[in-house]
Amino acid sequence: MKERHHCNVTGQFISALCLNCNLQYKYKTRTNGEEKSYLIPVIFHNLRGYDSHIIFKNVTRVFATSVANVIATNMEKYISFEIQGLRFIDSLQFLNCNLDTLVKNLEKGGEEKFEHMARLHPDKEQFKLLLRKGVYPYEYMDGPERMD
Repeated sequence: MKERHHCNVTGQFISALCLNCNLQYKYKTRTNGEEKSYLIPVIFHNLRGYDSHIIFKNVTRVFATSVANVIATNMEKYISFEIQGLRFIDSLQFLNCNLDTLVKNLEKGGEEKFEHMARLHPDKEQFKLLLRKGVYPYEYMDGPERMD
């Protein structure tokens, strides 16, 4: 039975494939005549500081058979790592500023700078909330049952 094979980034239809082929399909790009696997960037702000250690430990549990390519500053701080087509990078290494300041700087250019976010969130109240730094209740989240 054929499945609808589409690009997971754009949603554009590519072709009809059987389920097994669709699940095993690997995106390829050409660079200077060489085939390379397509990598999807996963961007975190301050990945190196705190998040990378926790993320890397748990991602490797999910992808236990996968090989990870790591760029590290030491055994606990990772600048970048790749696992099964996902490249985790630290935006703080490129934009050395806190997220609140970065959003405020972009907001000065007007809300039209956030055209993709506005298209996905047409509710103006929800859109306004997304244009500011969120607050995470660390003290409240004292166990996994709080996620329910």
